Amino acid sequence: MSENEKKSKKKTPRGGGAADLAAWSRAEAGAAGEFTNPDTGDWIPFHPAPEDVTDESVFDAAHFVDAPSGKHGFLRGNARGEFEFEDGTLARFLGGQANVFPDKDYAEWHVKWMRRNGLNLVRGHGFGLPDEEKWDKLDYFINECKKAGIYLILTPIYWTKMKVVDPKGEEIETTSHVIIFFDENIEQAARDIWKTFYHHQNPYTGLRYCDDPTIMGFELKNEDSSVWALDWIRRDAPHYWEKMLRQYADFLKGKYGSTEALRKGWTDGGRPESALEEHENLEEGNIELLGMQSWWDYESPEQKYPRQRKSDQMEFLHSMMRGFYQRSYDYLREIGCKQAICGSNWRGHSYTMRLVLECDAMMDYTDQHDYWDHPQGGWVTEEAVFHNKSMLKSGRGGLVGNLAPRQVAGKPYIMTEWNIGSWNEHVPEASFAMIAYGCLQGWSGLLQFTLTPTNWARGVSHLGNRFFNVADTPSVALQYPTLSRIWHRGDIRESEPVFIRRISPENIYTPGGIETRYIPYAFMVGPPEMEPKPGQYGYMVPAVGRVLNEFVDEPAPHLCGDEELTERLDQENKVARSVTGELTWDWGNGLCVIDSKMTQGVCGYVGGMGIETRDAVFDVQTSYCVVFVTSLDDESPVAESNHLLVTALGRARNTGTVLGRPEPTEDTERAGHAHSISLPPEERVAVLELGEPPVLTEPVRGTLSLTVADPDRAVVHKLDHAGRRTGEIAAASAGGRLVLPMPGENGVCHYEICV
Repeated sequence: MSENEKKSKKKTPRGGGAADLAAWSRAEAGAAGEFTNPDTGDWIPFHPAPEDVTDESVFDAAHFVDAPSGKHGFLRGNARGEFEFEDGTLARFLGGQANVFPDKDYAEWHVKWMRRNGLNLVRGHGFGLPDEEKWDKLDYFINECKKAGIYLILTPIYWTKMKVVDPKGEEIETTSHVIIFFDENIEQAARDIWKTFYHHQNPYTGLRYCDDPTIMGFELKNEDSSVWALDWIRRDAPHYWEKMLRQYADFLKGKYGSTEALRKGWTDGGRPESALEEHENLEEGNIELLGMQSWWDYESPEQKYPRQRKSDQMEFLHSMMRGFYQRSYDYLREIGCKQAICGSNWRGHSYTMRLVLECDAMMDYTDQHDYWDHPQGGWVTEEAVFHNKSMLKSGRGGLVGNLAPRQVAGKPYIMTEWNIGSWNEHVPEASFAMIAYGCLQGWSGLLQFTLTPTNWARGVSHLGNRFFNVADTPSVALQYPTLSRIWHRGDIRESEPVFIRRISPENIYTPGGIETRYIPYAFMVGPPEMEPKPGQYGYMVPAVGRVLNEFVDEPAPHLCGDEELTERLDQENKVARSVTGELTWDWGNGLCVIDSKMTQGVCGYVGGMGIETRDAVFDVQTSYCVVFVTSLDDESPVAESNHLLVTALGRARNTGTVLGRPEPTEDTERAGHAHSISLPPEERVAVLELGEPPVLTEPVRGTLSLTVADPDRAVVHKLDHAGRRTGEIAAASAGGRLVLPMPGENGVCHYEICV
């Protein structure tokens, strides 16, 4: 009996459920809780090998990576909100999260893989201070990146353990998370780490880290802010919670003077009772800080408190974060840090997001993180559940709808973490949509989490027991030869702003939304009932054009491009078209279309749609997939190019992967994590069987018709996953167009077309 057969016969409390191929239709698939277990007998096996990464590949995009890194000086932001180097050279970044302490042979291979794919930025975070062995690995990796033209963001502090004296005078080891904004001892411990880190001298480059422009940016802290996770401090760090309440009481005393004045100030004019509880007073320093997770939810307990109490709490928390940012920025410059500095990359709750953005805007650039279908219940695949929804079928724009409203005018904007969980069957759409709409929005950098092909480097074809290692997924990694061209060439033009939310001092602490015709308050999605009303535009505004937040000194009207939005945002038919005319997002059908001169492509539920762009007709039979055609000649559009790359990628999974419904019982891994799962049972999907090598990719079937310079002279080569020619295919000329079968009809994912 084979190992697969043995696994299939083992007893398990988890069932495969009824959803299967019938669910993978435009009408039903993409909804929460739907999944498939298709017959993969004809799927294309992925057999990567380390030697695949060569400079002699059609895929090679290394010419977009300007080596060595640092040659143009240190990075900075300009008044237009762009990154530029000291010599005035503009900079845009594309890359991913990686292990920045790799073995030296893997460091060399990984840098080569990134450069081949046109990737010029890598990030690592949360590692504290390395030991001697790790210092050497990091030093070597930085030097390899420098030679190849790749930049780094290195962030030592996340849930970093620090030995400090706590508010009770006791020596303890604790994390810096959230507390760092309120405690001077933890702030000093962070400074000690920063100083040691930045004064470390790299023996391979001869430079201290603070003197090396290859390290392009520095984050004070990964994923943190003063306006979230208050419940965590209350529960797990009571001594620090008591200190925060005293600080809050001091802030209120400075503003009101006495408990009686505070009581009057917190009395709602519409009712006689005060929001100050009977036991709360300034003298004892016990004015409670309210949980902020549900401030948009008018059924939550905190909603009984009037606006002024919430406004004062927002002002206090904002002042603590602002003070920490300013002191930290000044300190880093004092110790010689020459890199561009940002604060953190995390959000607030509800409308407190604007407090986070205002603090971020003090720094050299801003950064935000977001995920679609983040695993729930655990990080390990076999312990977690997910919803398996398509963000292209979301009327809230998925990652784009969440991240675009957080951009601040006049500041470079970069996203160093974003993704769809790799076991979500819609993972290919994350890269497609983020790069396409990142161009439209004028973002300065995108780093997918995590773009680290560890298995490929070992010659192993397997999706491991983690949710985010998408570089080992061919349906993601094999998009990047095209995506990097779109990004670095600017195939999709940046739009003028169609919406600018202008935030003045008088409404920054307003405990509610800032009224505009555009729903999002510059924060993650709000309550379900928050749908567009008559005269409002919905969450899909970023699919039309650029959206920004601007902090102004005096109240000012918002900019709202009514004409563009009315013309291009069809909320009834669920279609948004960009003002550049190069992007269409059809969230009713769950698909996206790129129609630029240099690249044209489709993604999502495109099967049977017969989608036409300016130079191509995508007559796809496969229900869900990604198909691109891009010019490999950077000076010629598709219709005039004599060298084209066609990419067609379906879903990917291990051999023998089984998705299904989790059935948590006391003897399953998932039961122990049930407290952290918010998905209702009917919307939970789980990986019941991880499967074995190799990874399989669904073949994309159908027909592609292209307008090319001379279709009668076109030669079409099949390519393997490394971009090597494996043979020619027969193509026809009809109506002045080149007509050819989709790559999946010939058992491959790529074609090279030479005219």
